[in-house]
Amino acid sequence: PYALRYTEDHLWVYEGEAGILTVGLTEFGQHQLGEVLFASFVKPGAEVSKGISLGWLDTYRKPFDIISPISGMIASVETSVQKRPSDVNKFPYHQNGLMRIEPSDPHEFQALMPFSDYMNYTRDLERYEIWSQELRLT
Repeated sequence: PYALRYTEDHLWVYEGEAGILTVGLTEFGQHQLGEVLFASFVKPGAEVSKGISLGWLDTYRKPFDIISPISGMIASVETSVQKRPSDVNKFPYHQNGLMRIEPSDPHEFQALMPFSDYMNYTRDLERYEIWSQELRLT
């Protein structure tokens, strides 16, 4: 996970060969969502912009909109996730992720959170979750 970059939406991004970026769901994100029941992604070849939907996951707890962390063209989607969506829960950092994007601006990848920043971000979220549960009990 140290070589990955992260988003506040709990997606990880990995820069592979030829500059193709792989996008996946973090372990923290999949724990928050619960078991993934269904996955739907945009088609390969689609041009996407940072901040738009790349598809969605239907999970045990709630639906999850996959928001693009970068702009570019969808190089491929992971069809095994569409066939067996629960694999996301078993292998959150699987090398194939959810999809691959050919970036139009390589600098967007560097602007994503490094591992240390993401760990601090999720630590704060965990503290809030524990704090809010304690308040509900009193």
